[in-house]
Amino acid sequence: MSRAARKLDEAGFFLGFLEKKPRIKPPEFNYYLSAFVSAARSVFWVMRAERSDVPGWAEWFEGKEAAPEDQKLMEAFNSARIRSQKREPLQTRASLELVIPGLTPELEAALRSASFRGLPVRLVPATDGPPSGVTILATATVVAVRQHLSEIPDVDIVQSCRQYFDFLKAVVEECDNRFDRGPSSD
Repeated sequence: MSRAARKLDEAGFFLGFLEKKPRIKPPEFNYYLSAFVSAARSVFWVMRAERSDVPGWAEWFEGKEAAPEDQKLMEAFNSARIRSQKREPLQTRASLELVIPGLTPELEAALRSASFRGLPVRLVPATDGPPSGVTILATATVVAVRQHLSEIPDVDIVQSCRQYFDFLKAVVEECDNRFDRGPSSD
């Protein structure tokens, strides 16, 4: 197994914790996220250190073009890594998706101006406004709980981590298949 593949396995280890159901709560979630980001961002550095002397590798790697969505994801995770390593720990924010049967205009108006445990309530389509101290009683079904990171605000961070991991895995597998030097022992 290449060193890059082992570094990818490390990122996968932390991704496994992030994907657990029910999700682990902050601050532990943020710690595992930080570890995932660090390990995942290191995969290409390890690959470069491992393969840079292999004939044809540098040309192959420089010629790799990520799809626009993968490029955007790499940039977002790089920003998160830089922030985490140099400025402040990663901290996610949560969102909760509910289905409320029989939503009346009055209840909808109250929800739009409410806050629960410090988390603003956003209805789609959202309108921004300051939360008030309204107490609301309603029967609801939780559809999803999501964690968001400022670098990727509109998508659940676990979904983004999975997408990033799958992208890295495809590149590592292609590299290992193309430039296999046998098992790495260092």
